[in-house]
Amino acid sequence: MLESDIQKLIMLAVAKQGHVLFRNNTAQGWIGNAKMINGKIVITNPRPLYAGLCTGSSDLIGWTSCGIFLAVEVKRPRKKATKEQANFIAQINKEGGIAIVATSDKDATDQIATEIYRRRLAASCSASASK
Repeated sequence: MLESDIQKLIMLAVAKQGHVLFRNNTAQGWIGNAKMINGKIVITNPRPLYAGLCTGSSDLIGWTSCGIFLAVEVKRPRKKATKEQANFIAQINKEGGIAIVATSDKDATDQIATEIYRRRLAASCSASASK
């Protein structure tokens, strides 16, 4: 199964749980003055154009049903996140979002549900301790 197939399955599965995810494409292209020369498009005064979020940003981004920023890096089984992807995931989690690496729709929904439950439990315990 292709990574793009897994992404689609994850997007459908998390939507059933009330979460929202969008595909986050990142790329670099070139802009400038385009001219047709001998049947080819030539760009003069080229400048790089960066699209999407930052390098390493997750494949899918959105929010949970309770409004928490959500990022899902999709990998085929046995594949690992790059250093940049791992850094993005760490930053999102550090700042209070939920960021995961998932290899299937079940993997993604299980991880998201576990993290939401863990946070609710922590909030519940904090509220009880302050009484």
